[in-house]
Amino acid sequence: MSELNSYKLSRDWFDFVHLNPDKVTGNHTALYMWLVELNNRLQWREKFNITTRECMDGMSAKSRNTYSKCLQELIDWGFVIMLVKSHNQHQCNVISLLKNCASTDTSTDTSTVATTVAITHTIHKTKKQPKSIKLSKEEFSKSLIKEGADPQHVNDWIAALEEKTVSFTFSFLEGFKEKCINQNYPIPLAVKKCAQFQWKSFDKDWLKEESKIKEGMIDLGDGIFLSLSDIKQMPISDRETLYKKGLIDKKLANIPGL
Repeated sequence: MSELNSYKLSRDWFDFVHLNPDKVTGNHTALYMWLVELNNRLQWREKFNITTRECMDGMSAKSRNTYSKCLQELIDWGFVIMLVKSHNQHQCNVISLLKNCASTDTSTDTSTVATTVAITHTIHKTKKQPKSIKLSKEEFSKSLIKEGADPQHVNDWIAALEEKTVSFTFSFLEGFKEKCINQNYPIPLAVKKCAQFQWKSFDKDWLKEESKIKEGMIDLGDGIFLSLSDIKQMPISDRETLYKKGLIDKKLANIPGL
């Protein structure tokens, strides 16, 4: 199961959560995330054992009925396949996660697998794509702030996006985050740059182009760039302010007595 990883599984799950808020509870999420974590610890085995006690502890459930109901619904929704069902407290359930539906193990209950595959196909056939999920500006903002972005930078970028008539959708937000992760660039800094240059999205390569355009200029923040000659002509009080903020060095500040 090397093609599986926690990111892919959790992303598929939360896509489903967004589309089915009337079905999913926090207990479902807690149990599924525990199963993903357990399989990760087991180095992504095709099938693995689970016990009631272990799963109840993992999802912080006090009721056996709550656990059993959540597990059955994860099976019904196509996220878990029950390969071997325990019949008493001394036996383990043997399960597999969704990507293992094509298991060739002859001991597998083929009717269960077939049912799960059919349900999974139905879910993916009928559900809307994540891009149709619209976010409010507040939801969009909170998501970026949780990633460590400065609230003012977020607000400035939102204003720029509104001017460009960009739709605030789940897929747009996730695409932005994924681009930052893939390019190993901090999300907070990417938000700042998008706000600064009024970009609709982000690409680290664009920074190289901006640096060429701004070559020989001093970045004062908030999208303001000044040439060395402009700074030298500024009043002493303004140069002193820039120096105290660490935006220019002592030589450029050229403040008498400093």
